[in-house]
Amino acid sequence: MYARVTTVDGDPGRIDEVITFVKETVEPLVRQQPGSFGLAMFINREKGRVAVTTAWESEAARAPTWSRGSVSG
Repeated sequence: MYARVTTVDGDPGRIDEVITFVKETVEPLVRQQPGSFGLAMFINREKGRVAVTTAWESEAARAPTWSRGSVSG
């Protein structure tokens, strides 16, 4: 299994917007990718920090998802 962790620091007052974006936009895209095991999100509301971890069956499956820091095919 291979993983990718992406962390974002932002405005704590907008953390719910980030959560909604990840759940509604990023997660469905990740789940569509071949070899994806899914996504986990870890949140520190006080600091406005979000860590998103994606899990992949192989390094080859993980590789195409890295393009300018976003999910792509």
